[in-house]
Amino acid sequence: MKLMNEEITEEFIERMTDRVIGRLEDKLDELDISLDFIGAVLANTDAASLAGHQKKQGRMHVHRPASRSGAPEDGE
Repeated sequence: MKLMNEEITEEFIERMTDRVIGRLEDKLDELDISLDFIGAVLANTDAASLAGHQKKQGRMHVHRPASRSGAPEDGE
């Protein structure tokens, strides 16, 4: 990155830091969506359902497939 007549000031560093953090957040969001799809495949469910369970019960929620009677085994 070439600096053109702009001094490296505290404001410049803060602005660059904010840009880098913003880009990282965007990439982490993309990664999270990809992992939701992978998790859905492994849990034999759809990504929207998995995301709903995570939003309701937290990221570490373990999705259990429905029992033979059709009711989910974890009481949902």
